[in-house]
Amino acid sequence: MATLLDPVKPGMPPISLAVGDPNGQVPGFVSEILAKHAKEFGQYPPINGSADWRDAAANWLTTRFKLTPGSIDPDKNLLPLNGTREGLFLALFTVMPETKAGKRPAVLIPNPFYQCYAAAALSAGGEPVFVPATAATGFLPDYASLPKELLERTAAVYIC
Repeated sequence: MATLLDPVKPGMPPISLAVGDPNGQVPGFVSEILAKHAKEFGQYPPINGSADWRDAAANWLTTRFKLTPGSIDPDKNLLPLNGTREGLFLALFTVMPETKAGKRPAVLIPNPFYQCYAAAALSAGGEPVFVPATAATGFLPDYASLPKELLERTAAVYIC
């Protein structure tokens, strides 16, 4: 951390990194919409989201990534989540074998890491292997330097 902060001059005004800390008035039209739909806040939304949401998401992905129209089936290829943690955690269960190369499968995780990576690896039966991302590696994990035995039993790699 000291290496990263060394070029920063002391006494600079702080930058707030607070997330989700609103400090303005709610626009009137938002309050009206919330009041109109207040009764709906007492129930969970549909697990698969609404058809309108799925269609909009499929269209956005198709446009954003210049995909072939119709290549994303909104009913089969999209799953709404409350945030990235759920998806990053659950995705590992779809690829984790019981064994890999006759041993416990490894999950390569850049370090520093997002906590759900390690939790997912352990919960899915894998071994979390933390790969340093330091100044010496350009702050990127050096997966190519890992032993062949480890790479042979690697079932998944988190890359960011």
